[in-house]
Amino acid sequence: MYTKWNFSFVLKIASQILLYSSFSLLLPVIFSVLFNEALSITLTYVLIFLVCFVFSLIGSKLIKVKPYQKYLGLKTIHSLLVVCFVWLIYAVFSSLPFLFLNNMSFIDAYFETMSSLTTTGLTMIHTYSIPQSLILWRSLLSWFGGVGIILLAFFGITGRLVYSNKVFSAEGHDRIRPSIKKTVFNIWVIYLFLTFIGFILLSAFGMSVFDAVTYSMSAISTTGNGASLAGDLLLHNPYIQLSLVLIMLLGATSFITHYLFFKKKSFVEYVKDNQMFFMLMVVMLSFIFVFIKISNTYTWPEVLMNLTSLITGGGFTNWSSSQLLSIGPFFILIGTLIMFIGGSTNSTSGGIKIDRFILFIKSIFWKIKSIVLPDIANFSQKYKSSLISNRDVRNIYFFILIYLLFIIIGTTVLCYNNFGVVESFFEVTAAQSNVGISTGITNVNLPLTAKIMLILNMWVGRLEIIPILGMLGMLIQKRKIR
Repeated sequence: MYTKWNFSFVLKIASQILLYSSFSLLLPVIFSVLFNEALSITLTYVLIFLVCFVFSLIGSKLIKVKPYQKYLGLKTIHSLLVVCFVWLIYAVFSSLPFLFLNNMSFIDAYFETMSSLTTTGLTMIHTYSIPQSLILWRSLLSWFGGVGIILLAFFGITGRLVYSNKVFSAEGHDRIRPSIKKTVFNIWVIYLFLTFIGFILLSAFGMSVFDAVTYSMSAISTTGNGASLAGDLLLHNPYIQLSLVLIMLLGATSFITHYLFFKKKSFVEYVKDNQMFFMLMVVMLSFIFVFIKISNTYTWPEVLMNLTSLITGGGFTNWSSSQLLSIGPFFILIGTLIMFIGGSTNSTSGGIKIDRFILFIKSIFWKIKSIVLPDIANFSQKYKSSLISNRDVRNIYFFILIYLLFIIIGTTVLCYNNFGVVESFFEVTAAQSNVGISTGITNVNLPLTAKIMLILNMWVGRLEIIPILGMLGMLIQKRKIR
């Protein structure tokens, strides 16, 4: 039996989520008042909130859902579509402050917002002569994006939206508690606590309160957005550099591991985490290889900070694009590889994620073993004490293949716009892995096609491809789905 793809049902649920997410747009109103900014700036924020709120309210109230649609319920594909629409539409409203208060074009404002929400950190803003409330809003967007827009709205929709568990999973979250409400609550408590730790560390080593808050939010969400000229200058401070290394590593560690640590009050939980061990090993090995090569030019804390930024997606760097390229092809190769791998699953980092990479490597050895052993021999494929089926392995291969395909498409678009192959491949990988360290390609003069492509790469990387493929499949087919 086939049913329609329930476009109205998807939009109604997306509107409900946006309705609760819209209250986040009141935060810059509060900041604007606290910073004693011009009344016109405050009223602009108020107007943007009202537009988003009314738009979402109309959608949630006026969109009609037929009885058979409710009866059939929200299927996995519909949940994926909801997530895609929520991210796209919320980014539109969130970009309006940049559009009206920084005189940016819509595409540049949308690029800036998508970059923040996906915790990428590529930016079209190259000056800090903008309202402080707007700088803080950008940091908040990256902080929200670290855990997801759906999670932002979940305190409102949980209990009101029958299918909240499916939407929760579709955004890429795993439960850390049997109850979704408790999972959401615990994630936010952990996230706030880790952000506070970052604030204390950065404050202790010389950052102002404003910079410590914004840089901590940016580091724990593994975004890398700067907040002020003074803060960027402090990125040359070795103590700030090492503090950011710690905060970025915490952000790139699974929330499940953080939860187990807080629950059992034991650092052993971090030691037992395969992903964290692998991440630290990659950071140290890449650090040793790179530092040996450039130790005469750069200090070890800044090399460590930049390499940690690459694998965690943290994006903080005190190197210009010209310095980045002058280090040499070996660094570009190492940097691209570790960006591609990324951090832990269920964390704020990007990339294909460490669990998938480990399983990919293990599957190669499993294949070799199956070839070497007699045909009648049988062996179990295990990871983290769980049996891994051949279907699971095929899904990982498919994910990595499509992930690479989007990077190749993005690289092709940039090369078409006359950028070099090496710089383009690094830039696109940085965008899709949500890292944000740039070779100098990203700026306001970037051709429109390249901007749109990088927005797509950032969006694809943050939502981990599958929701986007689901949406594309539905739009192309326009047919009934089982």
